[in-house]
Amino acid sequence: MKRIRNYRDFFSCDSAKYLRFHKELLKRGIYFHLQQYEHLFVCAEHTTDDIEKCASAAAQILKTLA
Repeated sequence: MKRIRNYRDFFSCDSAKYLRFHKELLKRGIYFHLQQYEHLFVCAEHTTDDIEKCASAAAQILKTLA
């Protein structure tokens, strides 16, 4: 796995893999921005359960994409 150490590394992320990640999140009812370089924000309406659901789903998906 490539480590991201600076912004140049960040902009070389695998777009096809991110798209698969995004689609898997959508299947679980979680919306991330379609563009992998857009910022993600937590708002006051997100509950602890929302954040845990998202983190858990992301962890499961990332294991399958590794």
